[in-house]
Parts: sequence; structure tokens; C-alpha cells
Amino acid sequence: MTGKKRIFFVGTCYFSLAFICFVFSSIFPNPTNASEKTVIEAIKCTRATAKGRRESNEDFAVCDELYDDLLGTFVALGAVFDGHDGGTVAKKAQESISEVLQKNLNKRESRENSHEFASTQKRYEDAIRISLRDVHEGLYDDDNPERLSGGSTALVTVVSEESVSIGWLGDSRAYLCDDRNEAKAVTSDHSVKNRKDEVERVRKEGGVVTKFRAEGLLITRALGDWSSKGVGGAEAETTSISLTKIDEFWDGDDDDDDDVAPARKHNISSSSSSSSSSSSSSSRKVRGVLLLSDGFVEVSESNSEFMNELCEIMFGNNISNAIVRRRVKRRRFDLEATIIPIVGADIEFPQDEKILPVEAWANIQSYSEDNNMNRKARLACEMAIAMGSSDNVAITAIN
Repeated sequence: MTGKKRIFFVGTCYFSLAFICFVFSSIFPNPTNASEKTVIEAIKCTRATAKGRRESNEDFAVCDELYDDLLGTFVALGAVFDGHDGGTVAKKAQESISEVLQKNLNKRESRENSHEFASTQKRYEDAIRISLRDVHEGLYDDDNPERLSGGSTALVTVVSEESVSIGWLGDSRAYLCDDRNEAKAVTSDHSVKNRKDEVERVRKEGGVVTKFRAEGLLITRALGDWSSKGVGGAEAETTSISLTKIDEFWDGDDDDDDDVAPARKHNISSSSSSSSSSSSSSSRKVRGVLLLSDGFVEVSESNSEFMNELCEIMFGNNISNAIVRRRVKRRRFDLEATIIPIVGADIEFPQDEKILPVEAWANIQSYSEDNNMNRKARLACEMAIAMGSSDNVAITAIN
């Protein structure tokens, strides 16, 4: 073969191979890149915390992404940790949850028999439950146990395009927000006040329960709190919701049994079969998930529309202003309405001597790549404090 023919032959082979690779990649695209583009663009997350009227902030929030190796797709991670007796445990949990959950999500044993949709939900629940156990065990410092005194609630969610899986300890709450700007609680507080089954569990494990407290705490499950029998290190409760069966969850009656989380009552969980999960699509659509610390919950219990208003602000379409009701000095039950712009400008409450002081909601920290969601998360914190919250506030919102 002459030199020119050899060059022509090699060039022809090269371009033929390149063409075959191009056709093959068009028919079979890289699943990781495709999933990454689809899910990251579809799911946005923001978080914000504020010390409110407390001297220091013991609440922490998380927004992150995890890679599900089995499904070849990214999922959103959100979390809230509400600390007590200091913020050390909550801060340590915030710093470690992403790494620990990523590791447990892709363990070989968690991937077995997980090809069906319902099994995927269970895999997410198991990963959250094991990860919260690992975080708790990793907090203890044998050399200096006093250094990590105190404890924290934990509220962790993994959100995919098809489901929301949640694990929790304590009284931080998760809500779903729908396309009608209505909020629906997903979790049930671990407290003496709310859960008779928790009272029995703590007593069975040797803990002391009084009228409102377990081992001296307002919650019955927590990270940390190593000396509290039945409370510190208790196993996380988990639940999952199929976003294709949301009507069944939403329209159920939540007042029949306070000892069970709403999603568990209506079987919208990992126990659902894959065939039922793929049934006809819901008429109601979920726009987002809210994870809230007790500072928000406190306001929602005294203002019935507060959670619906939060849903509209965080996830509503074409919302340019928010009407915020702020508590007036010396008149504990009086609220004064103020219209606040939330799009196109930084959010600022106008100062008014009649209204609770602006210093009360200073030091709000918010984090999001989406500036609009960032402003909304800050407004949510300001709303909660302005409307009477006496605690730190933390919010994670997944859109």
C-alpha cells in the first residue's frame, strides 16, 4: 500500500469510527449526564436560619444533592436540626449528614431488590434512618464527653421526581405544599403532648415521663442527649410519599390517630406496591417541601393560615408581594398588616416603633443559588419572628 493510500485508509477508518460513536451516543445517551441535567434543573433548594429573640442561634439547615448510584440520578437532600442546651450537636449533624447519607445510600446491601419503585422508597428511608443513627454515634467524644453536651432534633428528606422520603427525631416538622397553596403536615411530633405511644416507649426504656416532658426534655427522640434514657439516640421514624398518589394522602383524615404520621395512616409509603404507585396521576400536584424548626411551628399553631401563606410565598407563581401580619407592642394578640415586596428587591420590613423591634430578626443567614428563593427564605424567617416566634427559626425549602 502506498503512502497516500495508507493515509487515506487511516483517515477513512478514523472518521467512520467517530461517526459510529456519535450515532451510538445519540441513541444511548450517558445516563449520568442526562439525569444530572434533568433533576438539578427541576429541583431547587434553599435554606435560612435566624436567631430571632434568642441570644444565639442553635438551629441549622442543609441543602445538598446526592447521587443515587443504582438509579443513575441525582436527588435533593434537605435537613433541619434544632439544637437545645447549646448548638454543638445540631452543628455537627449539619456538617456530617450529607457525607454519611451519601455513603449509606449507595451501600451494596441497600441496593439489593430495589429496582421497583416502592423498594426505592424503602431504600431511601433505610438510608436516612441508618445515617441518623451513624451521626448520633459519631457525635460522642470519648475523650471529652462534656464538649458535646446537649442535643438536637433531626428532620431529613430525600426528594426525587417521584417521591419524598423523610426521617425525623423530635418536633421539627415537614410539610408538603400543593398547587392550591395549601400545606399538609407529613410528620408527627415526637413529644409527650402529641404521642401516647412515645410516652409508653420512653417509660419502657427506663426514662422518666412527666406531664409535658420526657427525661426533662420537651421531645421524646433526639440526637445527642446521651444521659436521657429512651430519648437520646432513639431510632428515627421514617415515611415516604409517592407524588403520583398525592390525592390519597392529602384528602385523608388526620385526626383519627395521633400516634401515626399522616403518610403512614394512608399507606402512602414504602409499603405501597409498585403497581399502585403507577396508577392514574393525581389531580393535585406538589410544588414543594418545607422543613421547619420549632420556631415556625410555634407560629403556625397560633395562626391557622400561616403555613398556607408560607407555601404561597415559597412556591406560588407570580407572587410579587406578601401581606405580613406583625405583632404590636403591648397588645399581645393584635397584629398589624404590612405589604412587603418579595420580587426584584431586597426584602426589608419598614421600621415602626409600635411593632416589635427590627433587632429581633437580625442575623438571618440564607443560602441558595436562586436569588429569588433566597429572598423568600429570608422573608419566611422574618415573618415567623415578626408574628411572635420566641425561638430560633430554621427553614429548608425544596421546590
